[in-house]
Amino acid sequence: MKKFFYSSLVLLFLGSSFWVFFFSPFTQIKKIELPEEFAQKKELSVFLENFLKENSRPFSLNGNFFFFSGKKMEERIIQEFPLIQAVETQKKFPEQVTMRVKSREGVFVWCFGEKCFWLDKFGQIFFGPQDKTSAEKTSYAVVLGGAEGEKPLGEKIFSPEKASFVLEMDEALRKSDKFKADRFFSSPDIASDELRMSFPEGWSAYFSFNNPVSLQIKTLEKMLEEKLKDVPKDKIEYIDLRLSGKALYKLH
Repeated sequence: MKKFFYSSLVLLFLGSSFWVFFFSPFTQIKKIELPEEFAQKKELSVFLENFLKENSRPFSLNGNFFFFSGKKMEERIIQEFPLIQAVETQKKFPEQVTMRVKSREGVFVWCFGEKCFWLDKFGQIFFGPQDKTSAEKTSYAVVLGGAEGEKPLGEKIFSPEKASFVLEMDEALRKSDKFKADRFFSSPDIASDELRMSFPEGWSAYFSFNNPVSLQIKTLEKMLEEKLKDVPKDKIEYIDLRLSGKALYKLH
């Protein structure tokens, strides 16, 4: 009888421990700590809240501290948030997960006709396709290219140097107080060495990937301040900056 009593106590203890560690609220993941500096923190918080709900159903081990899959969560986050390049998670007993997020740097959009893709500073496609209207609503520089030459996700469509040129040119045009620039560039195709910008007044500037951004911006500003100072901008058709240190222009 005593043996049965002790055996029952042992079984009760083991059963209770099993329930506490695997099914009780004590070891259910309830909190995911996010980095303060992440730009999409609010959106990510909502996503993670729903993710925890999916994995915390009654008698499911998915939300349990010991069975919770940080890797699965990381994969889902990267799928849902293309601007996140990498995620690292660490569990803290009994109910918390801390997260480190690495955001992509140097993002812009390249459109093959009506289909647009997001690129990073290395010239690699990491998200898409997306329709042009949606792409134009982003805050990033957009290059409208020809429909030919579309590449799949993960492909590098040009060199990091060209990607840096687009990003640097976009920043330089936005910062210049000599003229008002848009976010939308154009280029004949991905093999072209030419980048164009149309301005609100109706004129265009032709830039070359082969010459420094600073030199071309300086030449453009000088042209507008000197030779074309008294010419209304709506009378200018284009200013061609593809020759190093020089500028050609055409009027309507």
